[in-house]
Amino acid sequence: MVFPNGLAFLPSGKLLVTDSATGQIFAVDPASGATSVWKADPALAGSAACAAPLPFPIGANGIVVAGSDVFVTNTSKGSITRVAVAADGSAGALSTVLEDCAYAGLAGVARAADGSLVVAQNGAPGRLLRVSLGATPSVTALVPGKPLDGPGSVAIASFGGKKTALVTSTAFFTVGVDGGAPAPALQAFAPLP
Repeated sequence: MVFPNGLAFLPSGKLLVTDSATGQIFAVDPASGATSVWKADPALAGSAACAAPLPFPIGANGIVVAGSDVFVTNTSKGSITRVAVAADGSAGALSTVLEDCAYAGLAGVARAADGSLVVAQNGAPGRLLRVSLGATPSVTALVPGKPLDGPGSVAIASFGGKKTALVTSTAFFTVGVDGGAPAPALQAFAPLP
C-alpha cells in the first residue's frame, strides 16, 4: 500500500483498506496480518480529468460495507462505485453509482438507516451530502458549506436519541492559505433527515 486511507470490515472480519494512490482495495486478514489486493479496477484509480485542487489524483478513498455490497468514493473523479461481495468474501463485479466532476472531493462515506449514503465532499469549505441510491441516484446537500472546513470522514451514530452525522473537518485546503483561518474539528449534525 502506498496511501492507505478508508477502512471497513467485511462480515467475515477481514479488513478492507482503500489505497488512494494506487486506486486499489486491499484485504487484511486479522489473524495473520496477510495483505492482498481485494479489488483493482480503473474506476478506483485517480484521474486528472476533473479540475480539482488536489496534490495528486486521489483515487479510492472512503469505503463502507452495506450487506453484500461495498461502496467506495473516488476523490478525483467525483464518483461512487459499488463492488459486489461474493459469498466467500471475495470481490465481485464493480459498477459506477455516480460520477460527476461537480462531486470531485468525495471522501468519507457512511450508510444511513434508510439505505442512502452520507458522504463528505472535501473542499473549502466542502459539503456533507446524502446520496439516495436507485436507478437514478439523487444528491442532496445536508450541510452545504460552513461550518465545514474540508470534511474528510463520516460516521453515523445515535446521540440523545437522534441520528447524528459525525464529521471530521480536516482544514485540508484552508490550512495552507496565507491569511486563512483553518477550522479543523469533529462536528456533529443532528438530527439526520
